[in-house]
Amino acid sequence: MERHDDDALIVYTDGSCKNSPRRGGYAFSLISVDEAGEEVIDDYNPPGVLGATNNEMELRACIEALRMIGGHHCPVPTSRYSKVVVYTDSMYVLDGVPRAELHWPKSGWLTRENEPVMSPELWKELVKLKRRAGRVEFRRVEAHKANPHNKRVDKLAKESADMADRSRLQGRIVGRKLSPRKTEARVVPMRGQVETIRIIVVRHISANHHSYKYEVVGEMSPDRGAVDDAFAKNEKIAMRRAHIYEVRFSQGDRGRWIEEVVAEVERNSDD
Repeated sequence: MERHDDDALIVYTDGSCKNSPRRGGYAFSLISVDEAGEEVIDDYNPPGVLGATNNEMELRACIEALRMIGGHHCPVPTSRYSKVVVYTDSMYVLDGVPRAELHWPKSGWLTRENEPVMSPELWKELVKLKRRAGRVEFRRVEAHKANPHNKRVDKLAKESADMADRSRLQGRIVGRKLSPRKTEARVVPMRGQVETIRIIVVRHISANHHSYKYEVVGEMSPDRGAVDDAFAKNEKIAMRRAHIYEVRFSQGDRGRWIEEVVAEVERNSDD
């Protein structure tokens, strides 16, 4: 088990995602030592969100923990600690924090692959709250091992997902794919080709970009049945879930972009 710093407010965070319907949950735990030298644990797992992803919930757990720490209703007074140590088993969070602080703002919130950073507003919020909370360190805890605090927040995050209700729907409907294949990032090569695709999920990223989870349905395509994600600029392209389109992809190493909608092939019969 991790050895906690004596002068720190310890935070364990976790996110969870379940299917049918897809729903996300998050939880965090504040661990401090009171004036008598006794360990005090405060757990939080509010109702989750329908349609959310696991990565979004990992971020949300850290955001809400830091929001509480920097707010007026934190159960631990600042006199009890000199820094905050956040433990997470999410490499997505651990790798992303320094990039969100130093690199992505300078790149226009584009990754090294020239693709939009997912959930930019959550990353911006996390950075703002991290700075407001004072000295904050993020450390890794190995998932589902011997650490009882990590096990506890994992259980609480799953309970949070089970408490998700439709009043907290994020406005993202997840469609049912026809292909038996799983989503594989970058499985469809970007070679400037025209592909016939069916849209599974439409996701708003920012004022400038959407992402589209799609499956290739063109009968003559060598990638038929592949399920992948691609991005598009909002001023150029707008596609709808369960519709089928002919699209032109980008070429080379410029990222997974849909450059053009050539034609709409089939509409959803429910529209």
